Amino acid sequence: MPDRVPVVSVLMANRDGAAYVEAAIRSLLDQTLDDLEIIVADDASRDDSVARVRRMAERDPRVRVLTAETAGGPAAARNRALRA
Repeated sequence: MPDRVPVVSVLMANRDGAAYVEAAIRSLLDQTLDDLEIIVADDASRDDSVARVRRMAERDPRVRVLTAETAGGPAAARNRALRA
């Protein structure tokens, strides 16, 4: 991500969302606005959704992933993303 603040920040909470997280991120990346960041705050997922998001982040610097050791719920995940 560049040193400047993007125009749009998307905060996405995730817990065991492997079935849909890639499609959700792709949908955001396919928008006409390029000046955005996508912060996926994982809430201690037990599936491979974090690995999927990390692969996407390696290919596109607009995608970031935050992880948690213990589940705190979607509000806690979004709050973590907001502080990032």
